Parts: sequence; structure tokens; C-alpha cells
Amino acid sequence: MRHLFRQNVLKLGMLVGLSGAVAGCGTAMEEGEAVGSASAALVSLPTPRLFVCGGANYSSRVSMYLAPDDDVCLRWTNLELSSSATVVSSSSTSTTGGGAANPCPSGDCQYTVYLRANGQTTVVADRVQPLPSEDPQLSAPLRIAGGSRLEYWVVASDVADPSVTSPPSNTIVANRCGQLHPDEYIFADNPIYSCSETYRLYPQADGNLVYSKYESATGGYTTAIWSTGPKSGANRLYMQADGNLVYSAQPANVAKWTTRTNSTPTRDNSGAKLVTTVNRFDVRKGQSILWRSDTGRTY
Repeated sequence: MRHLFRQNVLKLGMLVGLSGAVAGCGTAMEEGEAVGSASAALVSLPTPRLFVCGGANYSSRVSMYLAPDDDVCLRWTNLELSSSATVVSSSSTSTTGGGAANPCPSGDCQYTVYLRANGQTTVVADRVQPLPSEDPQLSAPLRIAGGSRLEYWVVASDVADPSVTSPPSNTIVANRCGQLHPDEYIFADNPIYSCSETYRLYPQADGNLVYSKYESATGGYTTAIWSTGPKSGANRLYMQADGNLVYSAQPANVAKWTTRTNSTPTRDNSGAKLVTTVNRFDVRKGQSILWRSDTGRTY
């Protein structure tokens, strides 16, 4: 039975979770190039390979994984099990075959998983040591805090001498889809996609919040279904904990548009979330629709 190593990402803002789906592992064509190394030390180990093993579906339309869940399953190759691995040192290069030799000098490899979001890099899981006979995996958190693009990669190192490292693996790019939960927010140029890839809610750089539909004839989200119109300075869409969806100008925190679904002394809308659906998006609390983009507030 595999061991899941669940870690929390360092908080990049207001971070919360959501609901789930499962898909198969990614392929080389579905993933980007490595984005960075955690160490300036001599690179001497083979490069591990990172895969998605559940919780997200790859979208060739937007070139990333779309995940409705609050986490995504990541798995990577255990270098100790590699059928053929080239080990580079300052004095020689050798190839191991059949998994008989361990490329880590001490005989034990460890792995650190990184996340880049909003221009910041944090550690998701640090120095994970897998069971000798298994590829390691973990449930990596997916949160929306400013930016909806999340990039993961893994670096191997030797347990006894962590300065002996691998190059960074391929990069898995993931994007939350379908919902904004309480206390989640996105900034301009960070769209939310429906999990079907058909719809996109996009806070544009000009302050216009646009819900649009993908058209195969144009190859883009060119059919605008709803928009706020340009709102001067608006750059953050925030699903407040009190149930109000607010489009505001930051850092001045000036509201430019709102659904007016905040809680009041006579109505508790706390816990409401934004949900994308066919030809519209809603603010919902449980099964109750508080606001619809096509008709407005429902009460």
C-alpha cells in the first residue's frame, strides 16, 4: 500500500479547498520543462520524472491540468528502482542497469517537491524517503490565492549528503476549475475555467470581468456571455466568507462591483461559493442559488 505524504504549502494569501475527480498519469507532451533547482550544488543524480496520478484531467486546450479537488495526486520515479540510470560525478560517468545499483552514494535517496505560485516558490514536501520497492507519491494542495496557475516539480538528493542532487524534474502545471470557495480570490489575468473547459471567468487587465465560452471556430474564448464592463482599477475577484462576491481595486480595497449577497442580521449567507455552470456562473450556499450572472440576485 502506498504511503501518501500530505503537506501544506506555505500560505500565499487566503488559502482554502474544494471537491474531486480522478484521471490517469500525465505524459511528456502534457508537461512543461523544469523551472528551477533548489540547490547550486554539483548535480550528480539522474533526473526523476513527475506524474499526475489522480485528482486532475489534462487539458490540451489550456495546456495544463484542471482539478476540481482541493488537492492533486503527484507521483514521481524512485531512482532506486530505475531500470537504467546515468550517474555523473566529478571523476566519472557510469550507468546502472536493471535497478540493481542505487544512484545515491549513501544507498538512500530522498525527494523534495516544490510549488511555484504568484511568483513565489515554496516546499510542498521536504526530503521524502519512499519505501524501497515503490514510487513515492503525495497529495499536493491546490489553492487559489491571487493566481490560479500552480507549478510543481521534484528534486532528488542523497540522504547522507544532500548537496548531491538531481536536476529538477519536468514541471506539472495545474489550475483549479469550476469554483471559488469562501476566502478564495484571484487577481487580474488569472482566469477560472469550468472543468469541462467550455467556459472561462476572466478578470481582465482593463478591469473588465468577463464570462465567456470557447468557440472551436476561433480557437479561443471569444463569445462573451456576461461582463461587468471595464471597472477602473479593478484587479481582484474575492469570494468573501460572508457570501458576497466582490470585484475590487487593490491595494486600496475599493469595491467596484459586487453581487450584494453578503450576510445580514436576518440572513446568513456565510459559506457561499462561486460555481461555474452552463452559460452562467452562480453564487451558491449549498443547493440554494443566491445570485446568477444571467438574472442577478435571487432574493
